[in-house]
Amino acid sequence: MEDIDFYSLEDDLKVLMLSETLKGDTVCVAKTSGMAGDIYIFDQGKNVVPRYVCIKAPKLRKGISKDEIAKRFIQELENQLDYYHNSLVNWAFNFKVVMGVPVALFRYWGSDLDKVIKCGATSEIEKLSLVYYICLGLTHCYENGLICHQDLKPGNIFIRDLRESLRLPPNLDVYKFAMVADFGLANAFIKHSYFEGTRPYIAPEQWNKEALSPKTDVFALGVIFYELLSNGCHPVGIKLADYWPEPLEGNSKKWLRSNDWKAWVHSGCQIKGENENVSEEFKIFIQRMLSITPSERPDVHEVESFLLEKIKERCVDSHSQIIAIKRRLGSSGKCEPLESFHPQLHNVWTSFKSRFDELSGKGI
Repeated sequence: MEDIDFYSLEDDLKVLMLSETLKGDTVCVAKTSGMAGDIYIFDQGKNVVPRYVCIKAPKLRKGISKDEIAKRFIQELENQLDYYHNSLVNWAFNFKVVMGVPVALFRYWGSDLDKVIKCGATSEIEKLSLVYYICLGLTHCYENGLICHQDLKPGNIFIRDLRESLRLPPNLDVYKFAMVADFGLANAFIKHSYFEGTRPYIAPEQWNKEALSPKTDVFALGVIFYELLSNGCHPVGIKLADYWPEPLEGNSKKWLRSNDWKAWVHSGCQIKGENENVSEEFKIFIQRMLSITPSERPDVHEVESFLLEKIKERCVDSHSQIIAIKRRLGSSGKCEPLESFHPQLHNVWTSFKSRFDELSGKGI
């Protein structure tokens, strides 16, 4: 009889095993599944800091051995450590082994951009500032080795609301920070010749299996920007949550297949229909972000400048505050080595990684 391993467990047993890595009574409040892993969100209780923790575990993929999956997961975590420590990038604070499977622990901030979009009750300035913070987080990552996130989507953008913990000036909607998360596919096109992502956000060059770049993330960000402004509508002309990842009862399942997404891309990635929440100036700029040819898209710095200009036009005080936030939290260039910046985490990581070095002759 084949030995029972983590991957063969029912989900409730996986939750039980993962909860053992945390102290005290914990409750799993949500689970999300991405291309490279599953994320379980645990509530440790209101008197525990951090209250919410997400544990990411690699997932089985057809045609890839369990050892290779573990190896790739370790590589993902090692790369992500290059992007710390920035307040606009989410990163692991601990690493564990559960039944021989590597897992990583991240702080969860209680919300993500997907929830913000579905809620819809967000001011225009708050929407602009959230996209602006995504740009700052990505810029930091690009300066520290990221070429392409490759799976940028609302569910991979955590939201930290500073109003919950700090006394801040009233009537300004720039204090929800967007934090770039989940680097499971980061630079995967180089490491594994893997070009996939999440279909509603895949750029033309991903479908065509051509070289990717930060402009690939700009395409995904354009889709996200449109969704945020339109309260959930995708540029393809549908309210995305009604069709993806599971269609509402009675809705077509065609958007679960790749052909219709490819058809939209091949027809020029045009924004279909009108939305009263998306002004013409935003529509024109987002359409540039969705250009088929990467060189015709604005780069992330141009997106930043556009957003700042629009925020300033709407509220000078918000603009001044967001500039101050950028000076404090924006990218500071190349990160300090983990060994000197966070010696304790470095020791945890070194011990954790050494347990999987045997997967290759010279280490992972």
